[in-house]
Amino acid sequence: MADWKTPPALNANISNGANTFMAVVKKNLKNLKAAMVNQSIGATKIDSPYLGGAAISNIVDKLIVGPTHGAEGGWSDHPNDSGGPTMRGVILITFRGSFDNIFINTNVPEVTSAARTFKNLGWMTGGKGSSGWELGKQVLFKICGDADIASLFVFAFAVSGTNKYPAAIMSSEPFLGYLMHQGAWASGGGYFNMYKYNKAFSTIGYKGSSNAEVAAVTKQSVVFDGKDLITDKAFPVALAALGSHASWILGQQGTKNGVFVKGWLNRLVFSPSISWTHNLVGFVQAFESGQIATNATEQAFLTAKAKLYRQTILNFPNLT
Repeated sequence: MADWKTPPALNANISNGANTFMAVVKKNLKNLKAAMVNQSIGATKIDSPYLGGAAISNIVDKLIVGPTHGAEGGWSDHPNDSGGPTMRGVILITFRGSFDNIFINTNVPEVTSAARTFKNLGWMTGGKGSSGWELGKQVLFKICGDADIASLFVFAFAVSGTNKYPAAIMSSEPFLGYLMHQGAWASGGGYFNMYKYNKAFSTIGYKGSSNAEVAAVTKQSVVFDGKDLITDKAFPVALAALGSHASWILGQQGTKNGVFVKGWLNRLVFSPSISWTHNLVGFVQAFESGQIATNATEQAFLTAKAKLYRQTILNFPNLT
């Protein structure tokens, strides 16, 4: 029986098809990211976001994709991993489920055509033990073996997530969007739903009824009645929830899930084993340093937001 760290052997048909597909994707990485961001903002109908698509791409690439993806390991097909085969943090189920949204629904013509051809090689369907599943493992290993292409799945999760909200939220509340991604990447959509339905968003009046409502609440939260509602209310809730989640992960040591603790903590980027305040403030410093904004208006917004975020982080209990 093969070791769970031993990658699958590739048949010639999969290998050749993957090479052709990957060459097309590599030429269009920037176009795919831009399409994902624009679709996400458009889904919530924010007419004039504080941050444009290029600035959001900078946040995701520099502050989310880089650290998060850099902490992921290589191939794994551990029998205790309910997610199944994994390459660079991307599981096969997620790979299949996200493939169309990233490579077809983004409507980058050359990529769409190549993706539709590649899908016809029999790897997109079939459960564990089927021939399609085994081909899927080969495809996952090959495609996500390329760091740039694998990072598209982290990027897509960061800007789209559940119901395409995160990039829209990030356009007005970039740090809250970051916290949402970190929790969800480490534990799945359940963490995101906490915001959507009853906790962080409910503190500022969001009931989860429509895309238009999340857009309206996100916009009004920046300055409303002389106060920043996200920073005053929702942001501390988000910090507390992420801290609780990290503590839960640490508590899994010694259990059947213990083998995954290190990876889960890596995905949170700022591990509880080191100073949380240092890491969180370091993130905020990127807003102040000019790495993110693409114009003076965006920089003024990020500078003002960073001041509020920093104050909230430093005043928040139990983060050091």
